[in-house]
Amino acid sequence: MADNRDEELLSMTRDELDKLLRSAYEMGVSHGRELEGLAMRFEKSRSPLRPLTPATAEKRAQIGTVKPTIKDLVENTVEGISTADIIARTGFKGSSVRGTLSALKSEGVAERRGDLWVLSLKCQHKPLLSK
Repeated sequence: MADNRDEELLSMTRDELDKLLRSAYEMGVSHGRELEGLAMRFEKSRSPLRPLTPATAEKRAQIGTVKPTIKDLVENTVEGISTADIIARTGFKGSSVRGTLSALKSEGVAERRGDLWVLSLKCQHKPLLSK
């Protein structure tokens, strides 16, 4: 009789364990689907090809205006101009301003003196063209 009772307890335990495992599995599947959805939305939000909204379009500089604008500021500021001042005056993104200043430096147009950007000496002393 003890064997019957043991078998009955073992059977009940298996049934309960089976129910718990099925429930845990279903919960895992459900959470997995939620995480998949979140991951897909995250990837879509990071897409470089997403369309500009009116708000982001207003913040972007027109193509071809960043470099000439920054070059003009550097050329026309006798004492020099800081990166922060260029950003504040133009509204350009900091990374765009820093990249453009680096390009102007590589081209020999601008140079850095402490925290300020100035017209390079090479550009200040261009010889006049003779006729």
